[in-house]
Amino acid sequence: MIYRDDDLIVINKPNRLPLYRGPGGGEVLADSISGLRFDRPDDPAPAHRLDAATSGLLILGRHKWARRRISDLFVSGRVRKTYWAITQGEPASDAGVMQAPLLDVGWPGRPRIRAHSTGKAATTRFTVRQRHAGQSWLELTPLTGRTHQLRVHCQILGCPIVGDPLYGDGDRFGPPMHLHARALTLYDGASQLNFVAPPPAHFAPWLTRAHQSNPTLETSHG
Repeated sequence: MIYRDDDLIVINKPNRLPLYRGPGGGEVLADSISGLRFDRPDDPAPAHRLDAATSGLLILGRHKWARRRISDLFVSGRVRKTYWAITQGEPASDAGVMQAPLLDVGWPGRPRIRAHSTGKAATTRFTVRQRHAGQSWLELTPLTGRTHQLRVHCQILGCPIVGDPLYGDGDRFGPPMHLHARALTLYDGASQLNFVAPPPAHFAPWLTRAHQSNPTLETSHG
């Protein structure tokens, strides 16, 4: 657990853990969420989306009003999210903005999102933190909140996320998807809440190399 108050609980969700049960069965976050009730009679519930294959920060609302408030902050653009991704391939530039409209073609179990002129506007800011052996460590900031936005935008950049089973070459028996919801800031009136989630173990080689080259570089801690 990253944070708890009367309204919110923030956790560092493991990858490959869906929020809710699907047709494939298996473990889901809902199975263990009752352990986060603490002094409340009801289970907390996710206040926003996070892909099953993605690790990192997830906000749980401890009551309906809190979940509604967090949803309103997302809709009104008062939430800033930062992700870390390890990609197969390297962007042509060290930083930039990807703008590509995304269309949901509704293919369950297959790449359901694709770039298309009739899709919804989608914008992602990216920065290369490190390049190594044909792979890249990217910092991604979504400026819109489309389904699978970061995964598709990385694919369009020519560097799909390592382990992505839909938009890369990952599979269920291979390495996990290397996409981590690293930081999140809520801007609620005059108040501001900042959260940072340590990355999972498969980021370790990149963090080690970064620390060796620059011991003051922000890596595993906030």
